[in-house]
Amino acid sequence: MERVRTLSVDPGVHHAAWSLFTSTLAPQQLGLVKDQNRIAERFYEIALLTKPDLFIIEIPFIYPDSPVDANDIADLALSAGVIEGAVRAARPALWLAARVRPREWKGTLPKHIHHGRLRTRCPLAKAMIENAIPNKSERHHVWDAVGIGLYAIDKLFALERNDTND
Repeated sequence: MERVRTLSVDPGVHHAAWSLFTSTLAPQQLGLVKDQNRIAERFYEIALLTKPDLFIIEIPFIYPDSPVDANDIADLALSAGVIEGAVRAARPALWLAARVRPREWKGTLPKHIHHGRLRTRCPLAKAMIENAIPNKSERHHVWDAVGIGLYAIDKLFALERNDTND
């Protein structure tokens, strides 16, 4: 498989996390954007610096059984839209941009179980996240960005296998 630079984003109302993969199962870079007032500017810069070929972002979805306030989902959707717009502006020649709903990439597992599985699957990410994000309460955002990136890479490998089997 060619080295595809994949930028994955977990948007948030207060924080937005990102990770960059280059067709490997460990992120090459990752981070957390905390300043929502500069989120478009920061993600524009991130996209310019990381030069992704593929961009994938979690989009909010109101599930019937969800206890989440619809107003929070609206704020989250706005954040996701601003981030996607900034990345597309910085990288107009993206090979592919994708949006994924939470249950598409992580199912219905509780966050602590899913993140535990990610730590097992991607042990290099654990040290990267701990070094980059000193505040433990903020790390789950970055783990979600890593999970979204791994989901995208899994899909790319599945497509490649299907192409070579045809």
